[in-house]
Amino acid sequence: MDLGGCLFGDKPGTPTFEEYASTIVDVLEAYQISKEVQLLVEPGAALIASPVSYVCSVIDVKDIKDRRLVFTDGSVKHVASQMKAPPFVSSLNTKSSNLKEKQIVTGYTCIEMDRFLTLDNQPELAKGDRITLYNVGAYTMSLTPLFIEYFPTVIVTDENGNEEVVREKWTTKEFIQKSKL
Repeated sequence: MDLGGCLFGDKPGTPTFEEYASTIVDVLEAYQISKEVQLLVEPGAALIASPVSYVCSVIDVKDIKDRRLVFTDGSVKHVASQMKAPPFVSSLNTKSSNLKEKQIVTGYTCIEMDRFLTLDNQPELAKGDRITLYNVGAYTMSLTPLFIEYFPTVIVTDENGNEEVVREKWTTKEFIQKSKL
């Protein structure tokens, strides 16, 4: 029996893995499901989402009426494969202390839905600033399409803060490596 995934036992305010297990056992026992039935659980999102962050840089800004569009070298397609951005936990690396009423953080594609953050009353972003999105690892590396931009650099940071590049950014060379031209 495959219960699938979407388990969030590592997030505050959600059931723990132990609570999930207890509830599952209670239901199986209530329906007298044989103990011979093999139970499959897919906690992948809960295990890989938390340790993965996505960092992008501001490449330009444009003020239109009461809002600022913030253009980045990132894209929602890297962190939300269906192009529907959930409310990401984020941090801003900017030198500005000026608060901007509304900023819409956009990706580099021409797709209208390539928006992954709306910032209200946050420090004003400018070219060169960096944005970090947290808990985005569930599908970031396995479902990222190669639309306009190739795979980004992947860096692993250990518990001591040491960084190691584990995948270099792809170029056209990697993209066409198995193609017959």
